[in-house]
Amino acid sequence: MAAECVLSISPDVLNFPGSYTQNTSTEITLANTSFKSVYFKFSVNLAKGHCLIPARGVLLPHESCQVKIMLEAFKEESIAINTKFRLEYLQKNDDSVIDSVENVFKCFPGRKPFHLLKCNFVCTNPFENISSHQVETYENLHNQIGILLKENRELKCQIQNLNAIVFPANVENFTDPIEGIVNIENPFTINTIAESINNSFLKLVDKINLKKHSILLEIQKIREKHKSELQTHTSKLIQYKEQLNKHCSYISNVHENVELQVLEDVHKFYTKRVDELSQTTIPEPKLYFRIQMQPIETAFDVNIQFGVEDCETLKK
Repeated sequence: MAAECVLSISPDVLNFPGSYTQNTSTEITLANTSFKSVYFKFSVNLAKGHCLIPARGVLLPHESCQVKIMLEAFKEESIAINTKFRLEYLQKNDDSVIDSVENVFKCFPGRKPFHLLKCNFVCTNPFENISSHQVETYENLHNQIGILLKENRELKCQIQNLNAIVFPANVENFTDPIEGIVNIENPFTINTIAESINNSFLKLVDKINLKKHSILLEIQKIREKHKSELQTHTSKLIQYKEQLNKHCSYISNVHENVELQVLEDVHKFYTKRVDELSQTTIPEPKLYFRIQMQPIETAFDVNIQFGVEDCETLKK
């Protein structure tokens, strides 16, 4: 067993990303710098809530390995700060035969070389990407809603410009439009005209169903995305608000005259955008159709148009 340092640790401090209130993990590299095998094992002053992969092992001469360390969320900050990992190691002659790493440490009792690794929780700024990623997400959603509303207004204008006549359901009431057109010499009969109109109606129903299905699918996709993003950002807002209060309290205790207006402005901006998103509504589409008939010499022309209109504003 050698007394000098033969085990290189990089980094020598356990830097965990995020707060101690959430699950986190980090990795370190162990390297054997000697010409003999080095046995190592970790121990920690925690009863539970941690995991090391691997927790013990052996490194051949000039060999290295990655060790992943995972921690569960702590309830108290004092416990997180005082958590330390102890890394013990020793060298063993290759001629001795021992079946496991644990037995190696039992066969060599007494004080062994060790490294004491402290935990450092690195909290990132939760408002770093608000001006780029989050705002871009909101703008894309509002643009999609704006396009849908624009199409709705265009269809509304088309319906208002129609000087249409609603076609009655009873064919016998068709006196004025075809008066003087249908007679004995005319090859078209009432049944022929009714059949033609019926075929037009069937085609119209198919077009309406396709248009309605397409619009409802687009609106449903936007609503689901809207709801999912609203829940995600509302949850993040609560988390960021707690972290903001904690950071403000910490900064106020350390620097009494620090300017907190920047953090407060960012928090207000994010709150306002979430409120706007939560109040955004998508109108329910209503599909209507009109038929305009134009008499010609021996028959008449049927012009079929349809669009989207709100129930409250439709002029029947």
